[in-house]
Amino acid sequence: MVDVQVPTPSAETLRELYPPVEPYDTGMLDVGDGNLVYWEVCGNPQGKPALVVHGGPGSGCTTGVRRYFDPDRYRVVLCDAADWCAWEDAVLSLEPSGSANPYGDRPSMARLGLVRIRSHYFSHGAWLEEGALLRDAGRLAGIPGVLVHGRQDLGSPLHTAWELARAWPTARLTVIHDAGHKGSGTMRHEVIGALDRFAANGTPESG
Repeated sequence: MVDVQVPTPSAETLRELYPPVEPYDTGMLDVGDGNLVYWEVCGNPQGKPALVVHGGPGSGCTTGVRRYFDPDRYRVVLCDAADWCAWEDAVLSLEPSGSANPYGDRPSMARLGLVRIRSHYFSHGAWLEEGALLRDAGRLAGIPGVLVHGRQDLGSPLHTAWELARAWPTARLTVIHDAGHKGSGTMRHEVIGALDRFAANGTPESG
């Protein structure tokens, strides 16, 4: 199902982020070959588990990411990976809410991480057959999903999300007309709404 260009909510109805929370547990996950991935857990220890696996490499386990989840209803696990580079800055700066150096102001060694990781994965095609992810997305049938994507996203074009929504039978794609890769108030509104519905009903639909 596709909701194309949802209307921008009014200032009175726009959903806001939840209050800041701090993690109650943290650690380093050994993923082999001397590599470690930072993880943290916040929210309600007895809440519905939610794993944040990717907010953009190196975007970090920040207060902003945590605040999308109702801390009374979710047990949120976040992981952090490598950082971005100047290419991301150049692309994202062209978007409506883009800034000059969203990632490039970070340490040079952190930015180098993205170059090395992406070069390694891209040169090997992520060790997958061409089109394998979309081809097998039908296996997700019966698992509800929500894809919230900015129409003006230059880093991850809308076409990819559109193809995934068509291949995933129980996914809903919501296209945000005023958002790019960095999001917008409307995108925040839609993401929080979807998470609230999952917490309440276990599905993205209103119950």
